[in-house]
Amino acid sequence: MSTLLSTVRGAGPVVVAPIVYRLAARLEQVELEEMLQDAATAAFVLRSAQGLFGLPVVVNHFQLGLELEALGAPLPRDGRGLPLDGETRPAELSAGVADAPLLQAATDVAARLSSELRGTAPVLGVLTGPATLAGLRGGDLEGVAELYAVLARRYAEAGVAGVLLAEAPAAAGVAGRDRVLTELANICRFYNVASILLAPAGDEPAGPVDLVLPADEALPPELFAEQPDGTAEERRTAGRGLLLTAGEVPADADPETVTAWVELFGGAPLRTGR
Repeated sequence: MSTLLSTVRGAGPVVVAPIVYRLAARLEQVELEEMLQDAATAAFVLRSAQGLFGLPVVVNHFQLGLELEALGAPLPRDGRGLPLDGETRPAELSAGVADAPLLQAATDVAARLSSELRGTAPVLGVLTGPATLAGLRGGDLEGVAELYAVLARRYAEAGVAGVLLAEAPAAAGVAGRDRVLTELANICRFYNVASILLAPAGDEPAGPVDLVLPADEALPPELFAEQPDGTAEERRTAGRGLLLTAGEVPADADPETVTAWVELFGGAPLRTGR
């Protein structure tokens, strides 16, 4: 069993892992579009952020809705980079969408990071959560399970330690989600990679993923934009295996403050295994 998979399933101490993406791009003065389209650049930027902050886990991207943008039309987003609530557009998802350049680039980033950070920090391949995708498509989950299946296999073959299904904070429940989660979890289990759902606040579906982390049990991303206080140990021990932020750390966060929090939470203990 991989180190991350063991951690996610509750073996050993809680590992605190802030999600860093747009902040990494800002620090290297790289535009987000270049991060999404150029795998070599994105891998360099994210690898640099891991080294700077001592991140225990690294994501390959955090562009929720990327699966829809891969079809050719950008989504309107708020200041945090999240798709705007209530904005929907018709889009046909299927296994074939995985061959779109944006998703191929995301897989390439995962492969590069998994190779370059092997023995240093495990990599999570990110998929937009099913409730978020359905919300952006007027409640439609058609084709999502098939697309997940292809992307999860490609992530596993790229060497990731886990697949992170990330929901937007305002995502609502949708019929058929547990079936989609079950299929995704089965694929991850076959490849011996962790399956993690970062869910909306108060939402804990019954799907058999290795870890469900509702947003109200995750760390507030804004925490890493403030100076550390005396609650670090309390926050850390409240988690379940892997404790993520409920979204990505703000892009304008002070690097020294982020580093201080990571060090206070215990640095990067996941240095061995996949």
